[in-house]
Amino acid sequence: MEKSGVPGPDRLINWLLDHRATIQGVRPAIIPGSGLGLLAVHALKVSNAALVPRCAHAILQEGQIILSIPSSTLLTIDSPYLRKLRLPQKWSTHAKLAVTLTLWQDDPESPLQEWRTTLPKQIDMVEAMPLVWPDGQQFLTPKAASHLDEQRKKLERDWNAAVSDAILADTSSTRNTFLYCWLLVNTRCFWWDYPALPKHSQKRRKLSQDPQECMALCPLMDLFNHSSQGCEVNFTKAGYTATCDRDYAEGEQVCVSYGSFDNDFLLVDYGFILPHSHDPKSVSADAVSLDHHILPRCTPHQLSLLKSTGYHSNYVLHPSSAPSSTPPTSWQPCHRTEIALLLLSEPKESAWRAFVEGRTPQLQKRQREVVDQLLARVCEELQEEADDKLRDLEAVGSRDAGRKEEKDGVASTDNVESGGKKEGIPSAAKKTLEMRWTQIRDVAARMIEELQASEGLQG
Repeated sequence: MEKSGVPGPDRLINWLLDHRATIQGVRPAIIPGSGLGLLAVHALKVSNAALVPRCAHAILQEGQIILSIPSSTLLTIDSPYLRKLRLPQKWSTHAKLAVTLTLWQDDPESPLQEWRTTLPKQIDMVEAMPLVWPDGQQFLTPKAASHLDEQRKKLERDWNAAVSDAILADTSSTRNTFLYCWLLVNTRCFWWDYPALPKHSQKRRKLSQDPQECMALCPLMDLFNHSSQGCEVNFTKAGYTATCDRDYAEGEQVCVSYGSFDNDFLLVDYGFILPHSHDPKSVSADAVSLDHHILPRCTPHQLSLLKSTGYHSNYVLHPSSAPSSTPPTSWQPCHRTEIALLLLSEPKESAWRAFVEGRTPQLQKRQREVVDQLLARVCEELQEEADDKLRDLEAVGSRDAGRKEEKDGVASTDNVESGGKKEGIPSAAKKTLEMRWTQIRDVAARMIEELQASEGLQG
């Protein structure tokens, strides 16, 4: 059957087969707008190796194991070649993996040279990742910007550790390479809680308590693109497996779910967002944050009440989970949002506490009316904010982010240090930002329409 058509993946597959991986009915391919991904095929033939599918038809079948990647091919902090580096124990797992990849960049004898051929170029990271966007960070939503600040602090922590312990040279070129490798780890790692260690060992308990430390890089498995629903990924001490969640037609992209993340998180951590679907069968984890429109309305006493009851922040609009008769584009406020809005509109604190504590399980008619009225005003402000951002984006010039450097494959970290204030926005970044603010504007508009049509606002 056909090859992947891309030399890098073919070489990686041969390397994995030599290490006893099994690959059934999928092949790497370039997916427009998404880079490399995996497609369902009858069989995959690489060099002299034929990979025979389990089903005789042109589909992958639900429950079929399509990938089995042995632990000997993974990169974890327990990998023999990483142990040889004797990196300081105090470092984060993220730092250890990123430094290992950095040291391997110019080493032709590194264990995973074949793997590197499937990784995105440094220049592509500049266009995709907000951490290094020139001028684009100012157009992130407040929620995304806050998450980006946390990400930048982790990057600086890991870079400073590598330099202060004299593992990496404190030069701009080394920092550029480290940034690239750090982003590779951030965007391509899998959950791994060190299953080869005894379940009750001190090391395993310590590592598994912090999700940030449970990381592994898994070749070929990291080519799966994200979807809200996808194949099931599992691991044991033997390695990782991917199992079909449903039947797939030949030529259909096979995805996994990275987790239930909203688009602000996906944008900052992975460099993409998902479109809003009008399919009633689709499952969306997206949410639109309202914190920056609700919290400034609160008095110090109200903020104190929200904190003491555990309802401070995380106010969102999310897709409705109502029965299928509800329009698939319907959105609704979360319970936390209703609690905050009720506090802002309910003159009696005792009535608010009754709702918070569950003694009044539902909002009373009068409460529903005033909450909906306030929510409509919040959504109007949100819509205006989105319109302003879209106008500002239209006025800002886009440019190819360092394409002149593509020949050398160098991505600059200057924008990380300057907070992304250099001129110009990569064209791909500009399109992503426009898409996100359009989503937010449309959600706010839809919410306003539904509130205006409700009984509470008709009077």
